[in-house]
Amino acid sequence: MGTAGRILIVDDEALLRWSLGEAFRGAGFDVAEAPDARSGRQQFEDARPFDVALLDCRLPDADGLSLCGELHRSQPACVCFMMTAFRTPNLADEAARLGARDVLDKPFDVERVVELVRRHLLQPPA
Repeated sequence: MGTAGRILIVDDEALLRWSLGEAFRGAGFDVAEAPDARSGRQQFEDARPFDVALLDCRLPDADGLSLCGELHRSQPACVCFMMTAFRTPNLADEAARLGARDVLDKPFDVERVVELVRRHLLQPPA
C-alpha cells in the first residue's frame, strides 16, 4: 500500500487507466481503477475513503459529472478532478458546483497530472 494517499481512477480507456495507475503507484499512491460509473461507484461505496478521484466526464454507463456529485456527497474530503477530451464552455463551472477541484483536458502528460494532484493534496481548497 502506498503512503501518498488513495486514488480512484474511473475511465473507460484502458490504456489511460493503466498509464495513470502505473504513474500514481510509482509515486506511492494506493490506486483503484474502474472502467465505468457502476464499478467506480462500487469502489467508493465498498472501500475505505479515497483522497483523490480522477473521473472521466463521458463514461459508457453514466455522466461522469453525476458520479463526481455522488462521490463528493459520499466522501466530501476526496479531491475530485474531472478528465475530458470534450470541454464545453460551462464544464468547469458545472464540475466545481458538483465538487470537482479542476478539469483536466485530454490528452495530458501523466507525470504532470501526478504533480498537480500532489500539489492539490498539500493545499486546502480556496
